[in-house]
Amino acid sequence: MSYLIDALKRITPWYQSPEHIRPSRFPCGLSFDEIEQQLMVLPFRLPLEFYEIYQWCNGSENPEAVDDYQPESRHEYKILIAEAQFFDLETAVKLWVNNDRDYGRGVGKDASLNFPLMHHENGIIVVVGSQEQQPASPVWDIDWLNDSLREPEYPSLTKMMTAVAEAEEKESEFWSNSEELGYFDDKGFAKVSWEIREKYRN
Repeated sequence: MSYLIDALKRITPWYQSPEHIRPSRFPCGLSFDEIEQQLMVLPFRLPLEFYEIYQWCNGSENPEAVDDYQPESRHEYKILIAEAQFFDLETAVKLWVNNDRDYGRGVGKDASLNFPLMHHENGIIVVVGSQEQQPASPVWDIDWLNDSLREPEYPSLTKMMTAVAEAEEKESEFWSNSEELGYFDDKGFAKVSWEIREKYRN
C-alpha cells in the first residue's frame, strides 16, 4: 500500500459522524485506463499520485452541472477533507476545459498547467501538470481573496493527505480530552494543526 492510500484510509473513519459524508457513499474509483481516457483532452500530463487518488475514489456522485458551479454555494460533492470538496474527474476536466476560474493566480510560470482537484469557500486546490509525467507535483491552495501566494501549500498530494490524516487524528484526541476538560481546546488544536502543516510542507 502506498503512503498516499494509507493516508486516505486514515482520513476515512473521521467521516462517520452525521455531519460528514459517510465513506460508503464515496463512489468507486476509476481504472487507470478510464482516467487516461478522460484526461486525453489535456495538453500535459498529471502526476501518478493524481491517478492514485482517482483510482481510490472518483470524487462525487451526481455532480451538479459545471455551468452552475459557484464556489460560494454548497454543492453535493463528496467531502474528502475538512472544508474542501473533491471534484469527480469528469467535472474537474470540464472546469479546466471551460476555464471557468482563474486557477493560476500567483501560481507557477504557466497557469494553463494548473488542474482543479478540490474547492473550498475561498478558493480552489490545484495540482500542476507537466509535459513529462512525474510521480508527484506541488499542490497549490489558491485563495481568491489573497493574491500573495508565492509557494505551494504542499510539495505533493501524498504529503497533503498525510498532514490531513494526522490533523484529523489529533482532533479526535482533543475531542476525547474535552470531556475531561469540559471544553474543546481551540488554541491548543490550532497550534498542533499549524505544526503538522509546517512539518509536511517541506
